Amino acid sequence: MRITIKRHFLTLFCALSILTTFASENETHLTVRLDDSLEEQILNLEKIPFWEDSSRLMTYEEMILKSPVFNTVERYSKESYNVNSAYWLKLYIDIEKNNSKSWTLELYDQSIDEIVFFLPQKNGEIRKEFMGDSYLFDQRIYSHKNFIIPLNNDIDYTKPIYINIKSNHKVDLHVNIRSTERLIKHATLEYLWFGIYYGAILIMSFYNFMLWLSIKESKYLIYILHILTVGVFNASTDGTGFQFIWSDNPSINNYVITLLSYAAALSLIFFIKEMMKQEAKTVKYFHYLNYLVGIVTFVLIIDLFHFNSQLSDTMLIVTLVGLSIIVTKLRFENKKVSPFYIYGLAVILFGAIFQMLKIFGVVPLTPVTQYTLRFSIFLEMLLFSYALYDSLRLIKEEQQRSKDEVIEHQKKTEAMQLKVIEEQEKTVSLKNKVNEELEEKVRERTISLMQSEEKLKEAYRKLEEKSERLNLINRTLDVNNSKLKEGIKKEREKRFIHKIISLEEFMELFPDQVSCKRYLDKQKWEKGFTCKQCHNHKQCNDDNTSGSAQFSRRCSKCGYVESVTSNTVFHHVKFDLTKAFYLSYIFRYHENEFTNIELGIQLDMSRNTIAKFKTKVKSANENKLLLPTFELFEMA
Repeated sequence: MRITIKRHFLTLFCALSILTTFASENETHLTVRLDDSLEEQILNLEKIPFWEDSSRLMTYEEMILKSPVFNTVERYSKESYNVNSAYWLKLYIDIEKNNSKSWTLELYDQSIDEIVFFLPQKNGEIRKEFMGDSYLFDQRIYSHKNFIIPLNNDIDYTKPIYINIKSNHKVDLHVNIRSTERLIKHATLEYLWFGIYYGAILIMSFYNFMLWLSIKESKYLIYILHILTVGVFNASTDGTGFQFIWSDNPSINNYVITLLSYAAALSLIFFIKEMMKQEAKTVKYFHYLNYLVGIVTFVLIIDLFHFNSQLSDTMLIVTLVGLSIIVTKLRFENKKVSPFYIYGLAVILFGAIFQMLKIFGVVPLTPVTQYTLRFSIFLEMLLFSYALYDSLRLIKEEQQRSKDEVIEHQKKTEAMQLKVIEEQEKTVSLKNKVNEELEEKVRERTISLMQSEEKLKEAYRKLEEKSERLNLINRTLDVNNSKLKEGIKKEREKRFIHKIISLEEFMELFPDQVSCKRYLDKQKWEKGFTCKQCHNHKQCNDDNTSGSAQFSRRCSKCGYVESVTSNTVFHHVKFDLTKAFYLSYIFRYHENEFTNIELGIQLDMSRNTIAKFKTKVKSANENKLLLPTFELFEMA
């Protein structure tokens, strides 16, 4: 019996050894050798061995135990990233013993959701470093827009470094290993460029605002909105927006790039539309622009539901092509349209196409190609600013020509009057009587004309005064209306959030369980329904449901029924839901105002029940449970 067991064990061991040897022969290894002669080395999946985890759930220990085969690809591009998989990268690093430099490992794409570095230590342990745009910015080792890990001396470089990457949208997996000196030099120049770039945006905004103050044409305000939107969009894509603006709110990164890309496209369309109000002679161009706005809005809705990160780039190119065609046709019909509008659209279209080619891997990633789109946007803003100046110059030239024509007409009138006078003088000696009659008629006619002219001037002056008063009244009404709305909103927010609402007042907002569930229904499925079993997005409602099944959602695919309180802090709550709502409001905004005993007396509940529910509310974020926000717009 023992001989049989030993024989089976030996056979199994040999088979595993053969399989391991076969897998090792087919696996690709990468060893990055670093010495003083090297400054940096940029790598992607064409050189870095990787393995796709289709389940996205495998841990480091499970991956090591499974020992999958890591391989490279012949041609890599951002478009080939599979959002349904987790990527494991594996690389060896060999630092020369006499090396005097310190080194860092950097990932360029700032939109990666989650990155985990597994760094083997010399003491045998594995140190984990968590990064990504789903984490707070202050958790990073370096305060830099990119994800950077220092390659310290405590790392055991005889063992491989693993990197686990997860993202719900397509990302660029370029890894740069470079010296700390090179990193500091590049970061200094890069942030200097950002300062110049965003400073220029602010200067252009201020310049156009001053033009608007003097000319009062709305196209300058729309242009300011466009360049500010483009500036914030660029800040969201290069990571400086997350670093300096919303560093404490990483959830904004999930949708800010998509929304701002469409906002930039729409603001550009509205700017061109405002420019055409003065230049276009027919309404067909406005119809074309309205169609384009509808298409962009429709694609935005699709993109928000399907989270297709490449759809916005394609839509931007389509928008720019459409605008270029419309403005070019208008230029052929009306030469007063500045050609710099066409030049600006052409430049930004070139940058967008170049960006798309970089995404598909046609154009390699270099320091120059990395910022091509920003260079084109910067040139577009300069050209559009000059186009606005050019339009203003044409208007002034037109006004000057009109003045010259008036002066020329006056000169001709004076010459004709002199001729008349000369003729009159010649005829004085011939017919005094006729002359006197003619002179009298001329005087009467002159007086009549002067009186008519004075009346016209007076009427014109009064009309201008009325127009100025109306404009002043309209501006005053707009300012007062805006201040009134802002005051009402602040007062309501102060009333609900910053001041404690009594139980009776709270019951007026949420009088029963139905109102509480209706609010949960609105907040929980505000972005749409997703089945917890099969991830289907379609659902069917039963309007006749009541009681505990009220406001529940049934999956149209697998039939799974999800109640409105599941995955919330109110799930399995055994006391009244309205009391639970009031307790969640107190614990969220006014936790230190009441003790558990006071709340128990007020709500006729035990202190133990209140303490348990308070613990559940505090751990809501950790347990991924939905907690009511009680925002006023949601309660309306």
